[in-house]
Order: sequence, then C-alpha cells, then structure tokens
Amino acid sequence: MTNIKFITLLFFVVLLSSSVSLAQDKKKQAAQKQDSVQSAAAEGKVGKILFSQDVLKKEASDGETYIDEYELGKPLYARVFYEMPAERKGKLSIRFTTDGQTFAEEDMRELWQNWDSRNQNVGSAGASYFASSNSAGIRLVSEEKILGRYVWVNMYSLAEEAFRMHLSRLKDKIKVGKTLTVKVEVFLTERFGKDKKDSDGAVLATGDLKVKVTNYSKDLTNMVCRCGEEGMKNAKLEKEIGDALKFGYKDHCAKVHQVVIMDRDWQIVNDKRTGVVKGRFVGASVIWETKAGDYWVARHNFWFPFDGTKFADKGQLDSFIFNAPTAKLCSGK
Repeated sequence: MTNIKFITLLFFVVLLSSSVSLAQDKKKQAAQKQDSVQSAAAEGKVGKILFSQDVLKKEASDGETYIDEYELGKPLYARVFYEMPAERKGKLSIRFTTDGQTFAEEDMRELWQNWDSRNQNVGSAGASYFASSNSAGIRLVSEEKILGRYVWVNMYSLAEEAFRMHLSRLKDKIKVGKTLTVKVEVFLTERFGKDKKDSDGAVLATGDLKVKVTNYSKDLTNMVCRCGEEGMKNAKLEKEIGDALKFGYKDHCAKVHQVVIMDRDWQIVNDKRTGVVKGRFVGASVIWETKAGDYWVARHNFWFPFDGTKFADKGQLDSFIFNAPTAKLCSGK
C-alpha cells in the first residue's frame, strides 16, 4: 500500500514538473518572439522584405543570409518582417510588379478557378500559410524534393505559383544579359473568390529584388525551367510525348516547345498476378504554352500499352507529377 501511495505521489510530482516546464517553455517562446520583433525593429527591418537562397522558416532566426541580387533559375525565398495591425482584417497576400506589370496571389487563385483542375497542381498555401505573428518565410522558387525515383513536387504554393506566373507574363522582358527589378509586396486582403471585389488593406512590407538573367537562366535543369536531367534522346518519342500532352491538355494547350525525357530506358509494367506485359512508360517534362500565351512546365509519365504483339505507337498521359508556370526563356523561343 505504501508503494502505491509513493508511486501515485511520484506521478503527480512528475506531472506537475512537466506542466511547469511546459509553461516555462511557452513563456520562453513568447519572449523569443517578442525579442525577434524588437530586434527586427531595432535593425530597421519591420516593413521590409529580404531575399535568400536558403530555405526560410516562418520565424526569423539568427544566421539567416540575404542577397541583393538573384540569378534567375536558382532557389529563392523571401523573409518578410511586419507589424500586424491590432484589428487585423483579412489574410496575408503577395504581389509582384516589374516595369508596371503586376501579378498577385489572388490573380493566380482566379486563374485556377477558371481551369479544370484535373492534371493540374492547384496551390492551396498562400502567403498566410508561411506566416507567424510577426514574420514570414515564403517560397518563391523552391528546391525540388527527391522521394524515391522521381522528383515529387506536385503541390506548389499559391504564393510561389504567382511569382512563377509573373515571370511567365514578363515574356520577352526576360532576356540573357538583362537585370530586372521585381517589387514584392505583402498586404492584407479580404478577397476570397472571383465574384467578390478586391478590398486590399494596408501594405505590411515591401522589397525590391534585382533579378539577373544569365545563360544559366535558360538551362532546362534549373529550378525555374524545372525539366530535370535528360535521360535519353529520341526525337520521334519526344514528338509523340508532345502530341500526347497537347491532346490531354487540349482545352488549354496551344503549343509544345520542349520535351525532356527523364528516364534512361523504358519502364516495363507486368501484370502482378500473371506476369503478362501490360505496357511501358517513360517520365518526361514538357514546356508548353497556353492559348492565352502563358508558359508552363508539366511533368508526367507517358503510357504506351501492349496489345500482346507490340507496344502502341501513340502514347497517353499517365501519372501526373506536377505542372507549374515558367518563364518564356525556358521554351527556347
């Protein structure tokens, strides 16, 4: 009986100690957040957007490195410092302006609402998703994440898609040898659908990003073109893949500009029960242009069924990997 009482007492002591420790941790975190705000204010960062090639978390931290000039094609992230109004209305949103040409997160949302979302990656995470109480770390050109044999990046954020679409809409303004200035703004908005009018609130932070366009910027393996490494070269197969994508995207696709086959050889698929050959496929990235004149990069597997004697000559869209806006420079045009 004495042992039971002792164990019970010990349990409550441990529980109380854990509660005290948790409360202290919360106070410490709150103090760190407050210190972060005060530190940012002291350094004159509140209201500013800074840029980095390193992955940035929601909360600002010591040791972050920022850049003044960005080489198009490399990873890019934005650190936003702001002071939220006491009576906050709406959500954070982001927009980009170059030479008087503007594209915003909400414009991307509206574009998706007008598209059939099948075989598309509909970004669901806007600027608010990456924000804490006083700062945000927003992905603008995120690095690819490798999962297994394929690069799996089927869900871009709405904020990143908006930046990529801004690059797409700049078209021939993006040329090798040029340096562009992109104005980035984070602001509050209450707009949540195409049938509602904009009610943009105060701009919380701004930043100017110098974008340098180099020969690397048109390399199809970079993070903006995002075609990946070429596995095989086969002109006939590339044309068939382009035709298959154009047919699959017939409501939107006007032209196919580039096809990069990522597999080094065909992947044969057998029936799991009988072992009979069902077909074969290859993975490929395609730079394509919409009927509206926007440029995209799509990655799919392309399937060629087997009829018992031979593989089909005409392929069809199979597994969807991702689809994202890209710069016209990547199209080779």
